[in-house]
Amino acid sequence: MNEKDWELLNMLHEERSITKTAKRLFFTQPTISAKIKQIEKEMGCNIVIRSVRGISFTPEGELLCQFSRRYLQDFRQIKHAIQPKTTDIMGTLNIGCASIYAKYKLGDILNDFCHDHSVVNVRLHTDLSQNIYDKLCGGTIQMGIIRGDYPWSGPKFLLRRDPYCIINATPIDLKKLPQIPMIYRQADRPLQSSLHDWWTSNFNQLPHTRIEVNSLDLCMQMVCSGLGYTLLAPSGAIPTLWSKNLCDRNNQPLIRHTWLYLNEQCKDNNVVKTFCSYLLDREKKENI
Repeated sequence: MNEKDWELLNMLHEERSITKTAKRLFFTQPTISAKIKQIEKEMGCNIVIRSVRGISFTPEGELLCQFSRRYLQDFRQIKHAIQPKTTDIMGTLNIGCASIYAKYKLGDILNDFCHDHSVVNVRLHTDLSQNIYDKLCGGTIQMGIIRGDYPWSGPKFLLRRDPYCIINATPIDLKKLPQIPMIYRQADRPLQSSLHDWWTSNFNQLPHTRIEVNSLDLCMQMVCSGLGYTLLAPSGAIPTLWSKNLCDRNNQPLIRHTWLYLNEQCKDNNVVKTFCSYLLDREKKENI
């Protein structure tokens, strides 16, 4: 088995789907299936069980996947350690990013960075902040752009401070909020916790949740259609909608932080350091 086989196993374990794994690796599904059979033949055991819901791993497969994660992490650390210390910026950035930041901010930043450093390649993973944080803790990405406050002992840098908002198609009386339909968007734990604390400190009854969605775009469509209000940071809001910042009992705005967390093993990587400096400088200029 080679490095690509270990990467395939690792990604297959993350996705639990041959279809999704094939899309991420730009392979066909038959190619992925053939590679699995080849690995099974080489190892002398079955490693996956197929079903209509996707795939699951046999005990032997789980053991192989555990080894693949350790192997890939060690291999990347060795590559970083022996990377030539030259003035040329080259290599691969392995970034995890909260979906909303990737959609509204990261595209332009990466475009300009890659224009200046044309030999740098980028692997970008977008997801909920909680899932990006889990990937960072697992050592599968070099850095994570994460919304919300998560425990992190490694290098971290504050990128943004955005207020929480109530967003609706038309102005509403906040005192009547429990009687007004709410569009609830599924979110990571820190955001859920912050909004729950704000709600319980202001109201003694549950919100009137009319619709629950898992997509920011769909949430905004529902609000635009007049189906209800929602609670989120303004970066994902449509400018024509009415919004009002949320404040605590001391009339201080509730703030959602966006952080850049770095994998401790990658902090001295030349490409990582260069991109971090570029990202921090870009955010600093835009927030002036």
